[in-house]
Amino acid sequence: MTATPNGDLAVAAGQKSFVGLVAAVAATGVLVAGCSGSAGPKSTATSGSTVTSPSPAALSKADFLTQMNAVCSEVNDATNKLPQPASPSDFATVIANLGGTEKLFDPFLAKVDALVPRSPDSAQLQAKWVTPEKAELSRFRAAADTVIADARAGDATKVGQDINALGEANSNSAAIASYLTSYGLTGCAALEQN
Repeated sequence: MTATPNGDLAVAAGQKSFVGLVAAVAATGVLVAGCSGSAGPKSTATSGSTVTSPSPAALSKADFLTQMNAVCSEVNDATNKLPQPASPSDFATVIANLGGTEKLFDPFLAKVDALVPRSPDSAQLQAKWVTPEKAELSRFRAAADTVIADARAGDATKVGQDINALGEANSNSAAIASYLTSYGLTGCAALEQN
């Protein structure tokens, strides 16, 4: 996808539309920020004593799939309800879309942090989903900040170019979605491919 001199996007065959790309990249890019929470017991010191709270109960794979797919589907639905920019020059909507996406994911991340460590395949999920997403997240954040800054500056050409960088930051999505589908996380795969 490339921006034309007038700020419109030329979409190559097989690539996502501008509208879908902003939402999908934002959704997947923020997907696992902070997902490396410990599954172990938490200890807190109070009045000279240590109180240990038990770890949440482990989940069966079936229960994990049901709960995680429901979480991902809920976030996917909410992401799809965000305002969708029609073009790179739709500055307010570009900013609202990316900002709204970021706001949606704080509660999502808390649920990922709570569920993934309880999965019987936590290590596999960390290696094949969470860790690759974190690498994309690092690239995504820098690209998203640039999109927002250029949208605030009113530069449609730069916003169009920035959207290309957002797509590049999300380069592992197909592989991650394939893994999620094969694992049974079809709701999460749909979010990844949104």
